[in-house]
This record gives sequence, C-alpha cells and structure tokens, in this order.
Amino acid sequence: MRDRRDPPFQGRLRPKPFNRAAGLVRNHIKPTLCPVKLKDLSPANLRGMYRAKLDSGLSGRTVAYVHVTLYSALGQAVADGLIWWLPIVSGCCALSGVK
Repeated sequence: MRDRRDPPFQGRLRPKPFNRAAGLVRNHIKPTLCPVKLKDLSPANLRGMYRAKLDSGLSGRTVAYVHVTLYSALGQAVADGLIWWLPIVSGCCALSGVK
C-alpha cells in the first residue's frame, strides 16, 4: 500500500519526473516538515525550510522544484479537505480567494 503522504501525482507523471518528485519529498520535504502536523503548517515553516535549504548549499533551481512539488501536494490536500488553505501562499484563503 502506498504511503498517504507520497506525492499525489503518481498517476499524472511519467516515471522519470515522478521519481524526481518522490526524491524531493523523501530527501528534502519529509525530513524538514514531518515534525509539523499538516493542520499546523504555516508560511513561516515553509520560508524557514526554503531558507535552510538555500543556506545548506542546495541550488535555487532545486529549491524551486521543492516548492512546485510542495505546492502540488498541498493543493491536493486542500482538494481532499485535509486543510482549507494553501499555507504556501501567505495570507491567502483558498476558499474565498481573499488576500
């Protein structure tokens, strides 16, 4: 059985991009964000993770891939009703679209 926290886009991606996204989740997102519950995830947590990744020497391009992967996963969490807003967009409510 697939882990519920695995990338939600396995069926939409070809094997190579899926493996890249799975590697980003496994190597960069899970180790940093797993201690934080999904409902408690905030833009500050994400900014901190991005800053830490850049400061550790990870390239800006890879951090951008992490961002896109996380955005997609969090968007799916909103669609599934697990959270009601995208914490990746500071001050934005996914339901009302109000900033």
